[in-house]
Amino acid sequence: MENSIIYTDSHVEIHFEEEKKYLRCHWRGTVLTEEALSAYKTGLKFMRKNDVLMWIDDFTQINLPPEETLMYIEHMWYPDAEEYGLEKHAFLVEKMGFETSVFEDAVVIANRKTKIKVKFFTEMQEVEKWLD
Repeated sequence: MENSIIYTDSHVEIHFEEEKKYLRCHWRGTVLTEEALSAYKTGLKFMRKNDVLMWIDDFTQINLPPEETLMYIEHMWYPDAEEYGLEKHAFLVEKMGFETSVFEDAVVIANRKTKIKVKFFTEMQEVEKWLD
């Protein structure tokens, strides 16, 4: 199983898992909107040239991504990712209170607006089952 890093910044690293065809973003610390947008745009460029079926946002090392980032994902990123063949998008988050509800809301909205299946999880094992 080949796993290569396609992007690194101070608060994010994106890995491509070639066998299962997914990108996993490891987010950490306080993520600035500019950093997040750069990572998502890099992911789109990679998707355009490579067969990527799934995307995992691992938010277990941050509290919440900036609201502007979630808006970008919803309005700009999903249409492009869908066009490039993305089938599933998973949010991996810590089990929390208010923050978890933000992801619940984002998932409900996303599933109404895109053909990409969107779900949030609190355990990586659950994500891996869903991706198969």
